[in-house]
Amino acid sequence: MPPEGYRLDGRDLHVQLTLSPWEAALGATITLDTPAGPVSIDVPPGTCSGRVLTVPAHGIPNPNGPFGNLHAHTHILVPARLTPAERDLFKRLATTSNFNPRTPTAPGP
Repeated sequence: MPPEGYRLDGRDLHVQLTLSPWEAALGATITLDTPAGPVSIDVPPGTCSGRVLTVPAHGIPNPNGPFGNLHAHTHILVPARLTPAERDLFKRLATTSNFNPRTPTAPGP
């Protein structure tokens, strides 16, 4: 039985990796607690929700072969409540950025 929050697929472990908008946009190194201990995951700049980041050999051990892999499925979470300073920063970004996620050329997961 996989630990809570993890899904098992053969010897591979799957977990949701929740990111802030700035971690996803700028990139970050996130430490994730796994059943085998903490693992650092490099989140590339421009990561979208739904992207799968794989950490080889951090899944379930296999006595007859290689370990499984750890697959972190990204999910971007936006703050439910913004401070006035955060709201101002998001407004500045909205008026400065040319990005439109609804255009056909917008990057996807």
